[in-house]
Amino acid sequence: MLEKAKEAVAISPDAGQIIPAYYNVVWGYVSLGRPADAEQALRQAMARADQPDALTGAFHIAFLKDDAPGMQRQIALAKGKPDREDRLSNLQALTLARSGRFESARESVGHAIELASAAGTRERAAAYQTAMAVWEAWYGNATAAKRNATHVLDVEKGRHITYAGALALALAGDTPRAQTIADDLDRRFPEDTSVRFNYLPTLRAMAALRSGDRSRAIELLRPAATYEFAQPGISFYGVGGVAFGAMYPTYVRGLSYLALRKATEAAVEFQKILEHPGVVLEDPMGALARLQLARAWTMAGDVGKAKTAYEELLRLWEHADPGIPVVSEARAEYAMLR
Repeated sequence: MLEKAKEAVAISPDAGQIIPAYYNVVWGYVSLGRPADAEQALRQAMARADQPDALTGAFHIAFLKDDAPGMQRQIALAKGKPDREDRLSNLQALTLARSGRFESARESVGHAIELASAAGTRERAAAYQTAMAVWEAWYGNATAAKRNATHVLDVEKGRHITYAGALALALAGDTPRAQTIADDLDRRFPEDTSVRFNYLPTLRAMAALRSGDRSRAIELLRPAATYEFAQPGISFYGVGGVAFGAMYPTYVRGLSYLALRKATEAAVEFQKILEHPGVVLEDPMGALARLQLARAWTMAGDVGKAKTAYEELLRLWEHADPGIPVVSEARAEYAMLR
């Protein structure tokens, strides 16, 4: 995508219809984890035309640079601007959830949902809510995950949002309903790339893993390797994107290797996620990948690497809300290594 976008810009740099290509260059560099190049491309894009993608792109760049004031600046710039404030409120919610600050994250995503609903972008509001359901489930809040997912699935039937709702249910323990939804997606979207190579492998591997068939889970994830570092449809749902859902097959594969007690193989999978921050972006799953990497190194007997992974994670979770089980588990596991 990046090279084609750069070619389009080079062919006709001042044509109005080429403006999206400038922003595709930005997204290409973001995905590659090259914030300096992305920032330069963003300046060039904004010199031609300001679009809603400008603030989301700038937020992602600030995130990749670990620039908290920069992220806050984009949130402030989006205030009161239709088609922008909801996006930035959602991205803020993801970063807050990633750091374990769930009360603030729920407030921020709630604001995003309200704004999108009021603007008539109902499906984008649904995407924000299913994203919340997934990160609630990742952190063990099964009741909240099921409630949010069910609320959306009762109304929305699009493949991307349906997948996100099903994944939240699967993570929260409702395997039968998640598999029923997976079968429905398979029947309705047999040629869709995201469905075939990301959504179905993830959902079916989750079911196999929960039933104890770990080797089967890894086998089910083989088709996903074709698009290992691609952004699935839900990640860029609608204009501007939702910024979650990438590399979930990789994460589930890592969990499967851990369940098989293949620590080195598991570590490879979780390390892949951490080495591609421009693909994962603000998704809270990125924090959990570091936790699973620490567990993999512990299982492998490499205390030094395990301690480093735990320390990096616990710095991120330093101001996490009290009472989050997975955060408490991580702190206790780290204490046992010292």
